[in-house]
Amino acid sequence: MNFVLDSGSSAHMISNSNLFFSIKHKEEGIVRTSSGAEALKIMGTGSIKLSNQYGDIFLHNVLYVPDISVNLLSVRCLVLEGYQVCFEMNSFNIKKNNSVCMSGRYINNLPTLMFSNLTHDALLNSAELLHKALGHVTRGSFHTRHSKASKPFEEIHLDVVGPITPSSREGDRYFLTVVDSCTRYCSALPLKNKSDVGSVLTQALDLEAKRLGYYPSVIHSDRGTEFINAYLLEFCNKNRIRTRYSDAYTPQQNGLAERFNRTIIESARAILKDSNLSLHYWNEIIKASALTLNQIPSHRSKKSPFELFKNRTLPLNYFKPIGIRVSYLYLPDNSNSKLAQIGGLGHVVGYNEELRSYRVATESGKVINSKHLTFLNFPTSKADDSNLNIGDDFLEIADNSNEKKDSSEAKIGPLKSNP
Repeated sequence: MNFVLDSGSSAHMISNSNLFFSIKHKEEGIVRTSSGAEALKIMGTGSIKLSNQYGDIFLHNVLYVPDISVNLLSVRCLVLEGYQVCFEMNSFNIKKNNSVCMSGRYINNLPTLMFSNLTHDALLNSAELLHKALGHVTRGSFHTRHSKASKPFEEIHLDVVGPITPSSREGDRYFLTVVDSCTRYCSALPLKNKSDVGSVLTQALDLEAKRLGYYPSVIHSDRGTEFINAYLLEFCNKNRIRTRYSDAYTPQQNGLAERFNRTIIESARAILKDSNLSLHYWNEIIKASALTLNQIPSHRSKKSPFELFKNRTLPLNYFKPIGIRVSYLYLPDNSNSKLAQIGGLGHVVGYNEELRSYRVATESGKVINSKHLTFLNFPTSKADDSNLNIGDDFLEIADNSNEKKDSSEAKIGPLKSNP
């Protein structure tokens, strides 16, 4: 099975639905060929696993385009997912964390990669076979009653994920997902407790209102007490924000936030597995996942959610593989003296995009901001590094989408370190 590496594509695209191990079938617009003359329908989005001599590669947010003539891997999306593309005279390599994970050569002047995938319909387990035999019985799809907002920050959707085990180093056990209806810009805000939603949300809304000059007209959430309480209702009344709540037992009505929850969790799971970072850094990694997600352009507007919401862009070379080892220089906030500068080794665990700096986990486990980094190429010694996850630990995230009906937990993992 061949893929063409495409520097002009805004998303990964494939024509065979059987290659997806997870797919949501839904007509989601069109993509145009480079000439602009042909419009091809997007019939779904999902995740695929590619296999080659280096191992397995997992890619998410892949477009299912049945009429596309070649499978495409987007250079832009690969870079945003932490890969490095290195071209040579007659071949090229794609690396992650300084290890080659894909390689290809030019065929008919096109950069081509070959994979040895079996289609996933040949690998069905008994539960999937039963599901097929029953005619794919599932709950009926839900069509939203609400139209998309017409301007940024006019309508936002909210949801809380957690509790998450283990807690972060700062004691966070949840995160709040905030999604802008117009631009699809999202934020993931860590929380120690569900009761912190009010203070964290109002602080975030005040900050954006100061930048934009207005508050949202509508906020949409479920009926959890973290959203329906005197503190938030008073804040909304004061700022003329209308509240809208999902009906009981129908999390689909808050589907926008739910979808972003899944995407952020999948991204965080992949980053933790690839980087071998300690699970206690999940609060940094979910913020990095949201920021990376905000860089992927919409196939409709050709602008990223970040650009549409913030009215500015971030350069691609700002983004580095999470977990990459660095040497850093750190100047404490309370000192202007060069004698107070501190240096050391650590790992990138996130970004501070407002300062265009990086969040670095030091060897002591403390997380600092630093602009002054050297990205190191030599491999990490896992046995001597307290920031890395050694063993078979996994991140547990309780599923609250139907918490009034069941209290089952979903395990995000296991996350095993490399030998």
